[in-house]
Amino acid sequence: MNNAMLSEALGSVFADKLRVETAFGAVTAVVGADRLVATMRSLRDLPEFRFELLIDLCGVDYSAYGATSRGIAYSSSDATPAEPLARLHGGRFAAVYHLLSIAHNHRLRVR
Repeated sequence: MNNAMLSEALGSVFADKLRVETAFGAVTAVVGADRLVATMRSLRDLPEFRFELLIDLCGVDYSAYGATSRGIAYSSSDATPAEPLARLHGGRFAAVYHLLSIAHNHRLRVR
């Protein structure tokens, strides 16, 4: 299954419950916190997906996202500039799950 087929399958099964994005060769399913557990369970249990392995789990802090110049690296929260007035996304924090389907040999990022 390639990325286009995975995106289409996610869209048809989950319809309005999540948003599918593809960037840099990876498919991302963006799901609300209230639907996360049910969505992850479906991604594991449905035979068309079978994401049985959690590869990575990380948190993201978007406090300075889009507010910094290229080439500037901040090393601590003390150096992080004030939050931008207009956000490019819905919230400040996000949890990101990287899943692998061994059966279908495809990967999915869930945010």
